[in-house]
Amino acid sequence: KGDIRQGKTFTVDPISKRRLDNFGEEDQFYMSEHHEPIISAEDFEAAQQIRMKRAANRFQPNGTREKYSRKYAFSSMLECGFCGSGYSRRSWHAGSNYHKIIWQCITTIRMGKKDCMHSKAIQETTLENAFLESYKLLCYNNSDVLAEMLERIESTLCSTDNSKEIARLDKQIYALEKKKEKLLDMHLEDVIDKETYEKKLADVTGKLEKFNNERFEFLNSAERTKKIKTRLNNFRKVISEHEVLEVFDRCVFESIVDKVIVGGYDEDGNPDPKMLTFIYKTGFTNEINSENHKPERKNGRAKEFMNLPSFANETREKLAKLLPSFQLSDTCRIRSKTRKDLPMKNKPLSGPAIFMYSVIVLTIVISAICFTLHYSGISENAIVLWTGIISFMILYHFGLRVFMGNVTKKWNITYTHPWFVQRKFEKQLYKFLKVRKWKDKVLTFEPEMYDFEKRTLEQLATTMAKSETDHWINEIISVVSIFFVFIWGCPAAFLISAFAAMIFDAQFIIVQRYNRPIVLRLANRKSKQLQNA
Repeated sequence: KGDIRQGKTFTVDPISKRRLDNFGEEDQFYMSEHHEPIISAEDFEAAQQIRMKRAANRFQPNGTREKYSRKYAFSSMLECGFCGSGYSRRSWHAGSNYHKIIWQCITTIRMGKKDCMHSKAIQETTLENAFLESYKLLCYNNSDVLAEMLERIESTLCSTDNSKEIARLDKQIYALEKKKEKLLDMHLEDVIDKETYEKKLADVTGKLEKFNNERFEFLNSAERTKKIKTRLNNFRKVISEHEVLEVFDRCVFESIVDKVIVGGYDEDGNPDPKMLTFIYKTGFTNEINSENHKPERKNGRAKEFMNLPSFANETREKLAKLLPSFQLSDTCRIRSKTRKDLPMKNKPLSGPAIFMYSVIVLTIVISAICFTLHYSGISENAIVLWTGIISFMILYHFGLRVFMGNVTKKWNITYTHPWFVQRKFEKQLYKFLKVRKWKDKVLTFEPEMYDFEKRTLEQLATTMAKSETDHWINEIISVVSIFFVFIWGCPAAFLISAFAAMIFDAQFIIVQRYNRPIVLRLANRKSKQLQNA
C-alpha cells in the first residue's frame, strides 16, 4: 500500500533493552505514501476485510488475538455458545485402545472449568455426524436455498482461472530464453565483456527460475481445480437426486458453513452444552442435538443405557462389562421381578458355588479322618496332624463364608446407609489399584442375584450392599482364626492364612464399592428419562 506505521513496539528501559508491543503506552506515527507500494490500496483493503472476518470474535481483552488456523476441518470454525471463544483440537487417551480426537473450549483449557463451567468437550466424529444430519435437514426442508448454495460453492472452489496466468508466464519464459540466447551471441561477438555477460546472465537465469516455479504452481493449482470441478459436478448430481452425504466431506463443509456454535441456552434459558447450531453462509441456521450423534463408547461402560428412551425398551449389551457375572437380556419388562419371583427349584449352581461346596465336603472328611487318627493315638505322625489342621482351616474359612452369605441375605440392609457411601479418597485408591481392569475377573457365588432381567438397579445396589457387609464380616472371621494358635501353636502359619483370607475378601469389597455408585448413577439417569417421557 506504501504507508508505514512507526512505534508498534517500545523499549521499556535502555538497560535491559526489553521491548514490548505498543498498545497505547507510547505515541505511534502513521505516514501515507512513504514508499512505493507493493500492492494497490484496493487489494490491501480487500485483504484486510478477509483478515478481520477471520479474526472476528477472536480478539482478547489485552488486544491480542487467537491464532487463525485451517489445519483441520473444524479449525477456527467452532465457537463456544457460553463464553464466545474458539475451540481447540485435542487428543485424549493417545496410545491406547480408547484414543479419540475431541474439541474443547479454549477458555476451559487455559483458564479452567470455573470460567466456562457449562461447556463440554465434543468428539470430532460427533461433529462430523451432526453436520451430515444438518445437511440432510437443509436438503429436505430448504430446497429453495440450494441453488444459491451451489453458486456459492462454485464461486468458492473455482474462483480463479489459471489458464491466463500460465499463458502469460509462457510468454515471459519464452522472452527470457530468447534474451539468454542473445546475450550469448553478444558475448561471443565481443559486444559485451565477460563480467557484464555473467551479471546479465545471472539476472536472466534468476527470473527464469522464478517464472518456472510460478508456472509449476499454477499447473498444480489447475489440476486441483479440475479435481474440485469434478467433485462439484458429483455434488450437483447428489443434490439433484435428493441424496445426502454418506460420509463427512471437508470440502463441502468449508464451502457452505460459516461457523458452528457449540452449546447454548434453550427456550427456558437453561444451559444446553449438547446443542450444536450450524450457521451456513447463506444465512440459514439449524440446531442439532449432539447427544444423538455420539459414537459408541469403546469401553462399553453403561453403553446399553445410552440408547434406551425408556426403561421398558430393549437393551443391547451385557452389563458384565460393568459388574462381575452381571447378566442382561433383550426381554426386560417394566415390572421388575423380586427375589420371590426367582425360580427356587432346580436352580443350577454356579461354578464358584460348586467348587466351594465340594471343598467343604472334602475338608470335612479329611479333617475328621486326620484328627481321629491323631487324637485316638493310632498315628502320631506330624504330617497327619498338619493335614487335619490345614483341612480344618480351609473348612473354617469356606464354611463360615457360605453360612454368612446366606445369613446377610435376610438382613434389612439398604445402600442408603452412610457406611456404603463412597469416600473421596476411594476414587484415587481405585485408580491406583487399576480396579477397572481386573474387576470383571472377580468370581461371583450367585450370578442370578445380579440378573438385570429379574432385578432393578435399586435392587442390585441393595444386593451389592449386603454382599459388602458379608465380606466385612468375613474380614473379622479371618482375624478370629489367629486365636487357633493357642490350640495348635505355630503362629506364622495362622497369621499367613488369616492375611491371605483378608486379601481374598478385600477384592470383593473393593469391587462392590467401585460398582455401586455407577449403578446408582444409571438408576438416576433412567428415572429422569422416565420423568421426561
